[in-house]
Amino acid sequence: RGIAVFSIGAWIWVPTPDGSPEQVIFSKENVAHASTREWDMFLNTTGTLQFFIWDGTAGAYIGRRYNTALSASTWLHVVGTYSGGTTNGAVKIYLNGAQVDDTDTGAGVFTTMQDTATIVTLGSSLTGANKNNFFGKNGGKMAGGPFCPFFTQVELTAAQVANLYAFERLGIGV
Repeated sequence: RGIAVFSIGAWIWVPTPDGSPEQVIFSKENVAHASTREWDMFLNTTGTLQFFIWDGTAGAYIGRRYNTALSASTWLHVVGTYSGGTTNGAVKIYLNGAQVDDTDTGAGVFTTMQDTATIVTLGSSLTGANKNNFFGKNGGKMAGGPFCPFFTQVELTAAQVANLYAFERLGIGV
């Protein structure tokens, strides 16, 4: 079994929120091998933010989407949380300190996230040995240093996410 509970987050700059291909923020999956998928957070080709949790052995996933294209040319604080559950409601997406996920997205019968040897990627995903779906391909940026990106084996609460945003935005200058 994979990590039962976790949260991920980053400060991102999206010059154009829509485009092709998808723009991956975080990923622990290998697209070429469905059984190695665990999770990913990305902007799809219409610029909406999505966070999926995969059950690679069942070929199933649960997830949520923020069904509004992200604002362009500004720093945005994005956070995804997973409670360890088996329904779409176990996944949450936050934008600038507020929960924004408004659409379920999933497929198949999700039982559990698998623990795989796939490496975590930041700003891309893997297809076999190749990286693709680069976040910065269209001029996107991701802040580093003490203000992100982050991964923690805790499901952050809405209040904790709001506090992170309030504190970190001062350091980012937003």
